[in-house]
Amino acid sequence: MLQEFKIVLDCLDQPAFIRDSRGILLVNPAAQALGLTTGEHPVLEQLPWTLELCQCTLSLAGQSFAVSLRPAGELQLAVCQPLADLDQQVLASAASSLRQPLHKMVSATSGLWPYLEAQEDERIQAGTAAVSHGIYQLLRAVNNLADLYLPEDSSLYRRKRTECNYFLGRFMERVTPLVESTGRWITLECQTRCFYALLDVAAVERALLNFVANAIAHTPKGETITLRGWREEKYCCFAVTNPGQPVTAQQLSGIFGRYAREDLALLEGGTGFGMQIAGNVARSHHGTLLVRAEDTGGLTVVLSVEAAEVAFGEAPIRTPQMPVERSGGFDRYLIELADVLDDTCYDSRNID
Repeated sequence: MLQEFKIVLDCLDQPAFIRDSRGILLVNPAAQALGLTTGEHPVLEQLPWTLELCQCTLSLAGQSFAVSLRPAGELQLAVCQPLADLDQQVLASAASSLRQPLHKMVSATSGLWPYLEAQEDERIQAGTAAVSHGIYQLLRAVNNLADLYLPEDSSLYRRKRTECNYFLGRFMERVTPLVESTGRWITLECQTRCFYALLDVAAVERALLNFVANAIAHTPKGETITLRGWREEKYCCFAVTNPGQPVTAQQLSGIFGRYAREDLALLEGGTGFGMQIAGNVARSHHGTLLVRAEDTGGLTVVLSVEAAEVAFGEAPIRTPQMPVERSGGFDRYLIELADVLDDTCYDSRNID
């Protein structure tokens, strides 16, 4: 019986252990790392002994945990969840609940434009565009907070076999006029031979938009941002390179941390979660995220994802229908680039 419990415990990432009324019988590696051992242990004084489902808090190794106590026959299974993780989940849930009212605000603002145009007052129109822009910025922040803690195997990641050349072409069609509106240029360098990947198109698109937003923020006006795509063995790679100031090793070392913002001089505005979300996207696609400082200045960010094979004679596969629920049906490009675009991009007359 204890061997079966050991198999269960070893499958849990959270600290967990099996106990009876006298002491701890089994611990998993995560619990061992916190100093829990078998036998009598002072931590048991903080936990009630019951064979009914119970939750309580526990202080262990300087950390606070929410502990679920569950009956396991005549034994008790204890699973510890760091309270900090629960706080993050609450934050993500609260942020997600803000999506709907923000979507309503965008719709309401857009609906005002026919009446404002009749007024022929540029001040009113400019003010409404600024309000709309601010709502899009809030929506981006809310999306980042809500999606920051998505598990890597989340059902929200819908990976389908996708023709990458076509995907990048569509991406360029949408992003080019927005980049050019900021006074920068963007160009695509893609291998000519078709290559395919298992993509959640919306998730990878979001990661690329984050790279482009960072590139816009740090590329001097008149300079060119480069988007590249190619296949390399079992992976498909997407890279965004921007010119700019040299980046130090110290700045690079913190770029994947949460709240990577102005203190790293790598990101202006925003929540500072973009690179972490992009890292989650990479891992969910069985790939990697790499950032490299260029010798001539600027950065290159490379997202690699799992490649897909296509049998000879198979019909070409185009980009699947892109889900819209994560953006409420609004333009994801305007959401993800909201921190680097001007108010004029959010004039309803300029939004298709």
